[in-house]
Amino acid sequence: FMIGASRGGMMTYLALKKGAKVNAAVSLYAPSDLFRSAKNRPKMESNVYNELIPDITKNRDTELKSRSAIYWSNKINTPLLLIHGDKDLKVSHKHSELLEKEMKKHGKEVQLILYKGEKHGLYGKMKNLFHDIHKWLDEHKK
Repeated sequence: FMIGASRGGMMTYLALKKGAKVNAAVSLYAPSDLFRSAKNRPKMESNVYNELIPDITKNRDTELKSRSAIYWSNKINTPLLLIHGDKDLKVSHKHSELLEKEMKKHGKEVQLILYKGEKHGLYGKMKNLFHDIHKWLDEHKK
């Protein structure tokens, strides 16, 4: 299994795209569209992307697209659980909603759980969070 939160969720998408051999994966409040993140939080691009993404100044669109799962959701062949809070100000829940929509369009196994009133980190839902993750992973044991 694979679980990633926030940027770790984005890294989970990248690992799945490259064919990571896992039965199922979980992504928590992760960005799926770096263009959307840059638009909603301009400092992400100036402070984070420019520091962590090689060649971003030369090939911005190519580099962001290669890290944005909504553009290649058809390459995710692992059952994926997306969990997000609907009040997340760091990574909008729209990222998970759009990824779920794209994956379903390609016939992929995906489920979205949206926690009402929760922000980035889902701290108010820890009991529910662990239950939901355990249930998903248990359903995908082989």
